[in-house]
Amino acid sequence: MEEQVRIEMTMRDEGIIRYEKNHDRKPLEDTSAGRNLIRAEMAAVAAGIAELHQLKGTAMRRAIAARKLREIDANRAAYVALRVMFHMVSMNRVSLQNTALAVGRAIEDELRIDKFERENEGAYKWQEAQLKARGMNEAHSRKSMVFRMTQKGVEWDDWGTNDKVNVGMKLIEIVTSTTDLFSYSTPASANEGGPGMANKARRGKKYERQIEISEAGNQKLAQIVDYGKTLRPVLLPTVVPPKPWAALDRGGYYTPYVPKQRLVKGRMVDWKRLKTADLSLVYRALNAVQETPWQIDTEVLEVLEHLWTTASDWGVIPKRDPIPELPPFDGDTESDAFKAWKIQQRTIKDKNVASRSKRMAFLRTIETAREFAKYERIYFPHNLDWRGRIYAIPGLLNPQGTGFVKACLKFAEGKHITDNVALGWLFIHGANVWGEDKVSLEDRIKWVEDNFDMVRRVAANPYDNREWTEADDPFPFLQWCFDVVGVVDLGKPSYLAVAMDGSCNGIQHFSAMLRDEVGGRSVNLLPSDKPNDIYADVAKRTLEILMEGDPDPKRNLWAETWAAAGIMDRKITKRQVMVLPYGGTTSSCLEYTLDAVQEKLGDDRSLFGDDHYKACCFLSSVIWRAMGDVIVGAQTIRNYMQKLTWRASKYSNKGITWTAPSGFPVTQEYRSLDYRRVKTQFHGQVVKFRDYYLMDEIDQHRQKNSVAPNFVHSMDAAALVLTVDHAIDHGMSAFAMIHDSYGVHAADAETFAKLIRLEFITMYEDYDVLTDWADRLFLEHLPAEEQKEDLPTRPRNGKLDLQEVLNADYFFA
Repeated sequence: MEEQVRIEMTMRDEGIIRYEKNHDRKPLEDTSAGRNLIRAEMAAVAAGIAELHQLKGTAMRRAIAARKLREIDANRAAYVALRVMFHMVSMNRVSLQNTALAVGRAIEDELRIDKFERENEGAYKWQEAQLKARGMNEAHSRKSMVFRMTQKGVEWDDWGTNDKVNVGMKLIEIVTSTTDLFSYSTPASANEGGPGMANKARRGKKYERQIEISEAGNQKLAQIVDYGKTLRPVLLPTVVPPKPWAALDRGGYYTPYVPKQRLVKGRMVDWKRLKTADLSLVYRALNAVQETPWQIDTEVLEVLEHLWTTASDWGVIPKRDPIPELPPFDGDTESDAFKAWKIQQRTIKDKNVASRSKRMAFLRTIETAREFAKYERIYFPHNLDWRGRIYAIPGLLNPQGTGFVKACLKFAEGKHITDNVALGWLFIHGANVWGEDKVSLEDRIKWVEDNFDMVRRVAANPYDNREWTEADDPFPFLQWCFDVVGVVDLGKPSYLAVAMDGSCNGIQHFSAMLRDEVGGRSVNLLPSDKPNDIYADVAKRTLEILMEGDPDPKRNLWAETWAAAGIMDRKITKRQVMVLPYGGTTSSCLEYTLDAVQEKLGDDRSLFGDDHYKACCFLSSVIWRAMGDVIVGAQTIRNYMQKLTWRASKYSNKGITWTAPSGFPVTQEYRSLDYRRVKTQFHGQVVKFRDYYLMDEIDQHRQKNSVAPNFVHSMDAAALVLTVDHAIDHGMSAFAMIHDSYGVHAADAETFAKLIRLEFITMYEDYDVLTDWADRLFLEHLPAEEQKEDLPTRPRNGKLDLQEVLNADYFFA
């Protein structure tokens, strides 16, 4: 336990160091403390500006300032003034006049860009998108906007220095009178005044008044910084079993060095219902998952470190160095060649920005893995989201990470494989991570047998034998090579988490609820010789609809062209189908259709010419119809739940509730948010402020659109909990669980596969979750008969026999 206490102290200290680094390398107004203070004081400043809007003073300076400030929203002006003032005072010993000039200039820029947006909205939005994509700094963003505005012929009468100073002075006066953040000072001597003051003294000039952060302002900043430091520890694995969950706020870590973790994270948590719920099944499963002992897989880690230190460009880790930028353009800057150079240069910069974050995450992950490689056992505290889904608390390195992250981890306790059934599961896992997962289980095993010489070569020397880099998931495949060769050739135990993945799991749940045989067959709820592919089924149905033609001549031509293009495969429909049970809409369907077509055709527009976008819209509508034909249950349930939820939100101003089969209580309560919208050109981005206090009104649209995905997420969470609980009863103690992907030792896989199916069947045979949900909604929200008029009745069940899931090999595989 002493070592765990030391680690938790280190977590706190590293969090403080990271916070201070982030704080120190940013301008004051861009630090989290500065942003929080601006937001906290903005309302008072905005109120002062609003009062000025109402005044009709006679003083010239007040009249100029009031007139110009009436053109800008008070919240927006308050934000700009506070931000600029924080920026100026952080430069130390800045004169009041220069600060006023900077504030006035920023306000003028806001109004100037407003005019640009009003008079040429298209050019404005294009420029705004360019600046956002390129991540330009504030100064460049402003200059680019002004240049584009002038280029487009939008005229602006410059305010002049006096007017800018007058506006700035008035805003500074309002800020200092409505907040205690700033104070004025006059240097007592030339030396105190800083650079330039001695020269002014020699010229007989008065020392200028300066503006600085007040003592109260510094105290507020310090309080925010100190509070922020303690809230952001670097959350790491533990080296002893995590503190078991037995209450809502006691679990995971042990010491006060780490802020207390809550059982359920998120804003939408109904603590009152949680306190009275029977969470015994949830606690048992959650504790089993987080008490699973893990170990760093040093064989994989060494390969990762070798590839990084040798800068090996095998395409399996982030690139070590950024892409070199193009040499400066030497030629006519009005030419097409210069435009092409700019586009290519911008593309390189964008790729470098994206790769930098991946590179940093990669380095931090392998550094953490190396740090914990010395421990024989490590553990990962877990908690829940408000729907009951289990999540690992440590970031970056955890069993729910991406491919190379998961490959850094193996079970600390190995299990010997003593029969061909367990060995078959280990072989199936290898075929799956290679990418041979669309064929039968027997063919997957045969693929491993046929390629085992390659697997041995890779395990013996992954640097000279690089076939593993061609796998769909390279590092999990490499890890499997090390493990399986140890098992087969050396008789070692297997330490690998053999994963079984649900087949479009959201649709599996919806199909089971409604006994939908059509959708159920497509997502492998029924026995079959090889896995059914719902993405391919939807693509096939899409092609059938296209070949049926369309009464409209133009749409018919598009249909014929799409049908003849030869691109209607699972890749065209995959993402649309994936998101459908989780809130997919016609808009998201179009977005993913455009992306899929782009991947297939690139920039080729020869099929449809200028009608390319319209033809894609047509194709999206066909895919949407095809999904409705294939995915019957999910669509039907979603429509039913949305109609009832909309009516409930109309008559009852409270959230809807249900209880998952695991006993976990869920409350969905999206309330309308009151917020101040502030739009500026700082960094070329729209800045929005939302005060996250709940209003009295329920957000009907969000309640309706979110209910089906949230409901099915709570069901997959319950299935996981019930499966783990049942597995504990069968003596299992090592689990790698990711919502719809379950992992155990190969030696346990056959038993575990049966338990997954048994719990799924039991859950939907013992609980009519859809009827229970609707009954509770009627009771709590629509008790009067007239409130239920015109509402649909519960959709009728189909003919799917859930007992068939027991023999459905590809349900989870």
